[in-house]
Amino acid sequence: MCVRSGVYARFESGLQGEFVKPLCSPPITPGMRRRLPGRYVLLALLAGAVWGATGLVLAGQMLGASVWGGVLAAPAIGLFVAVAFRGFRGRPPGQRIALSLVSLYLAAGLFALGAGVADAARPITNRNPGAVVIQTVLGVWWGITFAGYLPLLWPFAYMTHALLGRVDAGDNAGIGKLT
Repeated sequence: MCVRSGVYARFESGLQGEFVKPLCSPPITPGMRRRLPGRYVLLALLAGAVWGATGLVLAGQMLGASVWGGVLAAPAIGLFVAVAFRGFRGRPPGQRIALSLVSLYLAAGLFALGAGVADAARPITNRNPGAVVIQTVLGVWWGITFAGYLPLLWPFAYMTHALLGRVDAGDNAGIGKLT
C-alpha cells in the first residue's frame, strides 16, 4: 500500500488539480524503463565473472588458450544476461525454470563466441575464421547438452537469476548489504 504526500504526480482521487507524490514506486508497465541499481550491476558483473571461472574450469581443456576470450568477456556477458532477463523473479515458476535454461544456452553461446573470436584471431593459415567461431559455439552447446553438465549448470543459472532478482527487488534478506 502506498502512502501519498507531497506534490508532483496525479492519482485517481477524482479532484481536479490535486497532486500527490507516492512514497512507493509506481507499478512498472511494459513500456516503462526501470533504472538499474548500482549494486544490481555490480552483482551481475560479479556473477558473470563467476560464470567465466566456471567456463574456464569446464571448457578450458576443450578450448585451450582461446578460452580466455570467453573468460575476459564473461563479466559483460553476465551484465547483458542479467539485464535481458530482468524481472525473472516476478514470473511463474515454470517460466523461471524455462528462462533459466534459455539464459544458460544464451550465455554459454556468448562465452563460446568470445572464445571462438580469440581462436579465429590466431595466425593459422588455411582456416575460415567464421567456421572456427561457429564450431566453438556449437561445441560448447554440445558439451553442455551431452557431456553431463546440464544438470549442474541449469540449477546454477536458476540460482543466479533468483539472487539477482532479490537484489533488484530490494529484498536483502539472507544476502546482507552489498554496498
